[in-house]
Amino acid sequence: MAEPVFSSEDLAVMRADARGLPAERRSPVTTDIDEAVDRALDGDGETAAKAAAPATVAGPDGAGAGGEQGKRIAALLDAVRSTPGAEESGGEVVPFHDDGAAAVDEPGPEAEAAGLEELDIEDAEEVTQPAEVARDLLHPPLPSASPDWFASIFDEDYLRVQPPADREQLGRELRFLIDGLAVPPGAKLLDLGCGSGSHTIELQGRGFDMVGLDSSMALLTRATDDARRRGLGPSFVLGDMRALALEGEFDGVLCVHGTIGYFEDDQNALVIANIQRALKPGSRLVMSVPNRDYFVGDLPARVCWEAEACMVLEEVDFDFLKSRLEVRRSIAFEEGRQVEHRYSVRVYGLHELTGLLEQTGFRVLSVSGHVSTPNTFLGPYSRSIWLVAQKC
Repeated sequence: MAEPVFSSEDLAVMRADARGLPAERRSPVTTDIDEAVDRALDGDGETAAKAAAPATVAGPDGAGAGGEQGKRIAALLDAVRSTPGAEESGGEVVPFHDDGAAAVDEPGPEAEAAGLEELDIEDAEEVTQPAEVARDLLHPPLPSASPDWFASIFDEDYLRVQPPADREQLGRELRFLIDGLAVPPGAKLLDLGCGSGSHTIELQGRGFDMVGLDSSMALLTRATDDARRRGLGPSFVLGDMRALALEGEFDGVLCVHGTIGYFEDDQNALVIANIQRALKPGSRLVMSVPNRDYFVGDLPARVCWEAEACMVLEEVDFDFLKSRLEVRRSIAFEEGRQVEHRYSVRVYGLHELTGLLEQTGFRVLSVSGHVSTPNTFLGPYSRSIWLVAQKC
């Protein structure tokens, strides 16, 4: 294994400087990364000498980002990836989704011990992959994630690297959800891909009868513990959203922060069909996904942040042929452990998403670019698509 570019003292300097960076995931933030690494390098001549070795890092223009900028970024990458005791696990969010998962773990004794319930689901169809095709040639692309990346990423490490919850933003999202679903307290709602349960628990506290479905045992265990601490009793279910087989069960469904998009196109369509079947006639779906038209002009990008006793670096690229965000997340933990994940999320343009919903038996009622501005969508200037649809 290559000698680490930074000593433990150097990494401490980087962590201290990174505290000045925003905790949320943004793109592009290459200049912020440069500034953080500049401060680390300038503070230690020995470190700067270590980082001066030739390095080539792909830049947005497709050429290797040589010179000082390339060296600085390479130094950061090496610092994150060359910690002794490194280990690698198969693919990975979204990263652009802050809270939600869709792996394929089967319910077992662990679920029963955690107080989770089993839902009536059927075996999902096997995910099939298209033949390999040429990637865009403008810049060296990131390797594609494994098709089942979501089966391994949503674990205890995932909980550690998430930025702190923004209570004000959560409140805005809850108001949007309640207004969009348009049902009174007591209505039975499904939070699909509920993750650690932030929306599920808050809506239960507001009088709704909540069911949260997710496939990550780690996230559901956290959700169950948080609900119990607050004296609330939503039902948390371990299961795969592709195998949801209920019919006419719910007064509303929420599926937010990009959970729809984890799979290949046919499987994403299957999830939409499952939601439509699980809703009562005339009931509503509120969903949010990353807006393709926003990200297509904003990538590739790199972003780093400090989380719970670790530093996180994400490199984000866009696959134009498959319309997917390809992300490589590298984590350096203070205890000396190193983890790398890759994940891939299908992102939709508004016309694609509305077409998919209409083909599946939904009528789109409203489209928003942000929960703070309902019924206002600014095309490529809106980072997300928040959509309300009604079962026909």
